[in-house]
Amino acid sequence: MRATCEELAISFVLPAHPASVARARRLVQATARRWFPDAPAEAARLLVSELVTNALHHAPGTTHIHLELSRAGKTLRVAVRDASPDPPVVREAGDLGTCGRGLALVALLAADWGWHPDPRGKTVWFELRQG
Repeated sequence: MRATCEELAISFVLPAHPASVARARRLVQATARRWFPDAPAEAARLLVSELVTNALHHAPGTTHIHLELSRAGKTLRVAVRDASPDPPVVREAGDLGTCGRGLALVALLAADWGWHPDPRGKTVWFELRQG
């Protein structure tokens, strides 16, 4: 973990297993509450669930999921790295569809989001701002 007055960062390596979704939620909630005590962490919990679930479903061959959280001023950035180089796609789910809403939720609730390729796959990230 590196820290300066207004910048903090922490990272975790999670196994590519469904139980990692709940673990990621707990890690994000605890970190968000520590860094932003007055802000609710529910949006961060929901959005990290979507990103980790997407990594599990769309990144075959992934053995670990890398979860990175950082804070700069009043901005929380959450990033999830997996082994797939394929870009994330915002899909439009039908009324009765059981999947396809995750990135649409990220786009709706996050102050900003995006992705970038890296040598071992890709990183998908979102930012939430306090007040």
